[in-house]
Amino acid sequence: MDRFAEDRASSKKCSLSIIALTLFLMALVLILWGRSWYYDLDRLPRGTVLEQQQSPNNKYTLIAYLSDAGATTSLSLLCELRFNDGNAEHKTIYFQKDTDAVSIDWIDEDHVTINGHQLRVPDEIYDDRKE
Repeated sequence: MDRFAEDRASSKKCSLSIIALTLFLMALVLILWGRSWYYDLDRLPRGTVLEQQQSPNNKYTLIAYLSDAGATTSLSLLCELRFNDGNAEHKTIYFQKDTDAVSIDWIDEDHVTINGHQLRVPDEIYDDRKE
């Protein structure tokens, strides 16, 4: 094999390696983006308000929604935490699929139980898709 043919073969291998690496990185980015999109609670549709309760110190309002994402999904429960001081954005802290009922019990000003799951507000989030 002459020098020119060896250079072409080496260049072809390098090009194929770059293409393979690029495709792998694109697939990885799509997978990571898709996963974060799937678990993004803020993109879920709000539906009918089932219940609304204020925390004992009136710092928070918890609103429970019955979420219906369409014909191919079951009803889900979505709970949004609102900060009554008006300085922070609303935050979705609870998602449970395959349910249409809610039970909310404030334990104290920073702890709430929603359908048997205790959360420390505003930091903890329950998403049953992650279990």
